[in-house]
Amino acid sequence: MDKRVDCFFVDGNKAGKFALEETTDGKNCRLVTNGKIDRETVERYNLNVAVRYRTSTRKKRQGRKYVIFSK
Repeated sequence: MDKRVDCFFVDGNKAGKFALEETTDGKNCRLVTNGKIDRETVERYNLNVAVRYRTSTRKKRQGRKYVIFSK
């Protein structure tokens, strides 16, 4: 079975500070920043990310919540 994933933000990325990148094999996603984040202006970011696994037989959706603290 060849699993591939779709990753997307459900909530928390309104300012566009973060992005989700698919890995080259399509089986994982990576959370990256879109530029600089500054703890002096925003102490933390609450990101709600969903992952949908694509297979030949069915689709499965899992949610993840990340809290990002800038250093």
